[in-house]
Amino acid sequence: MRITAFMLAFCVVGFCASAHEFWVQPSTLAPTPGSAFGIKLMHGERFEGHAVPRPNTFERFEIVSADHPAVPVPGLAGSARSYGKTAHRGSAIVVYESAWMRNELPADRFNEYLREERLGHVIRERASRGETDRPGVERYMRCAKAVLGSGGGGAGDVNDRIVGLPFEIQILDAREKRVVARVLLDGRPFEGARVVLASQSDPRTLQEARSDADGVVAFEAAQTGTTMLTSLWMRRIPQSQALEESVHQKQAPEWESLWASNVFRVGR
Repeated sequence: MRITAFMLAFCVVGFCASAHEFWVQPSTLAPTPGSAFGIKLMHGERFEGHAVPRPNTFERFEIVSADHPAVPVPGLAGSARSYGKTAHRGSAIVVYESAWMRNELPADRFNEYLREERLGHVIRERASRGETDRPGVERYMRCAKAVLGSGGGGAGDVNDRIVGLPFEIQILDAREKRVVARVLLDGRPFEGARVVLASQSDPRTLQEARSDADGVVAFEAAQTGTTMLTSLWMRRIPQSQALEESVHQKQAPEWESLWASNVFRVGR
């Protein structure tokens, strides 16, 4: 991993610059082994939002720890709260991967959404295809993590791991006033992803950076405590796949959006 000036560059942006995040919110990031703790699926803007009812279907909702099998997160469909338990000491990761969901927006709203999320590559491709004035049809997936036991064993002791999400943020370092992470798309380091950092103690102040050729971003975090990194990437669905899906839908999605988040603790 190389640390470059590109990685370290960041800017503070307004609270309204991005919106509609999805994250996993445990009731504690340092649960006692053997004791149950609450887990909510949240939707909103940088720690300010509402709990989402647990869906009937999803790809993964589990707790992953080193050297132990993944444990499903129990809960009732439709409930705003699920429950987890870690049986072993050390760090663990709450992992949530949604099923694909479909979204269709009129052209003006879709273009505004692309601008707000800094998805310039999609804006340019739609323009080159003569699609700027067409509605936007996409499918989207949520890929959320929360690192448990982080920040309790000394500076940088976050112990995050790659868990195989389609779009994933792995925390590499979370010592006081410093956060380094890697973005992975389909399991490989991904360059050019816009990553936003927010602190629960100051959710209205955001920082953002783009991942480098190694998929790495770095921030000088102004606050310690519970922190979140989020990212969104959108890509064109291959035509063959779109045609296959059009058999089942009136208009098949042309784009797919992958939303990633990771909640963890900075510092002790």
